Amino acid sequence: SQTERVVRPAGPCASSSSAAASRINVSVSISDLVKLRLLTLNISLIYDCYILTIGGYFMKSTCLVTGGSGFVGGRLIQILPSHGWQVRALARSESALRAVRALGAEPVHGSLEDVSSLVAAAQGCSAVIHVAAHFKLWGDPAEFERSNVQGTNNLLQAAASASVKRFVQLGAAAVVMGDREPMLRVNEALPRQERAWAPYSASKARSEA
Repeated sequence: SQTERVVRPAGPCASSSSAAASRINVSVSISDLVKLRLLTLNISLIYDCYILTIGGYFMKSTCLVTGGSGFVGGRLIQILPSHGWQVRALARSESALRAVRALGAEPVHGSLEDVSSLVAAAQGCSAVIHVAAHFKLWGDPAEFERSNVQGTNNLLQAAASASVKRFVQLGAAAVVMGDREPMLRVNEALPRQERAWAPYSASKARSEA
């Protein structure tokens, strides 16, 4: 069997509707933009939850979530059970284990750098939603490469080894941004940008390759 991989873009470039909203109200405030970004991200993730539900609602399939102790991953842990999923959450530290357990997930200890722990975490899962990332604006490029690129590759390898059917990766709007030109009707077909001055977005772009 093969693992189907889907990369969901995050941010205001994730859909044409968000771009249209920006054009209609040019005086939108920063707080409104933040709300719009969160709304767009939530709609995108809820859509993925709905698609995953088609094959999982009645069988109570298990979904492995990474980054569950963070904002987006934590919301996923709370949302997925209402769509018929049992949730297993990868956690690297004791504090992360406690956090995902408190949210209702089955915590599993592991790291994106340890393939064997990822294979064990993915065993018996029908889907993986990969949210975890090294998210900073700047820093050591090697650290971004290790966490965002190699870590994603390790998780993909583990998902395939565990015969996971569907792999959903949370992307970043910045992977197609950077040029001083309007961006309308943006989708995954745009070329990815690897800006030397932006190690986070460059590593996210490479992780989607």
